[in-house]
Amino acid sequence: MIITITEHIRSRLLDRAGVFDVKTKTDLSPIEIVDQEMDWDFLTEMSYGMMMGYFRYGRASDSNIDNLSEIKKRVSLYEETGNQEYLRDVANFAMQERKRPSIKGTYFKAIDDGVHGVEIK
Repeated sequence: MIITITEHIRSRLLDRAGVFDVKTKTDLSPIEIVDQEMDWDFLTEMSYGMMMGYFRYGRASDSNIDNLSEIKKRVSLYEETGNQEYLRDVANFAMQERKRPSIKGTYFKAIDDGVHGVEIK
């Protein structure tokens, strides 16, 4: 696996700072990691859901749906029923919120706070 100088330096700095445990070190390439960690069937279901929504309701970008409210409803319905279709809906509403934020001043800034993928207390 060939990595860039920037990736190598970042890896060494994070390793030296003790950010990564032994369990996070890998010989997998970035493509292998993504392929292993992604749920490609879920992404396919998301795209099918967007297509069906387009034919039923029109362009998502033309709707006035409160995406955040819909996300909360669908999470609740998933918890009640266990139907994973609601998770697909949550992901699609989150994607639409990302494309057209309802909160003023939103931004994306990658943070390394150590809480990604772990329970926040």
